[in-house]
Amino acid sequence: STQSTWGGTMDVNVIQSQVQRYAVWFGGSILGVKPEFTTICKTKADYDEYGPACCRATESLGSLLG
Repeated sequence: STQSTWGGTMDVNVIQSQVQRYAVWFGGSILGVKPEFTTICKTKADYDEYGPACCRATESLGSLLG
């Protein structure tokens, strides 16, 4: 497609892999099999007390990915 954002034009070609649609599920399945995964899980009680904010920042997630 052609877009004009700065006074000129630029052709843009976006390619999406069909596998990308399931990337979150693949990532979740990889994290789910790690023994440390349960240490970062949030309970319903945590969610009820702190709301969605309790899920947004997890310091230990980096250690699971590394």
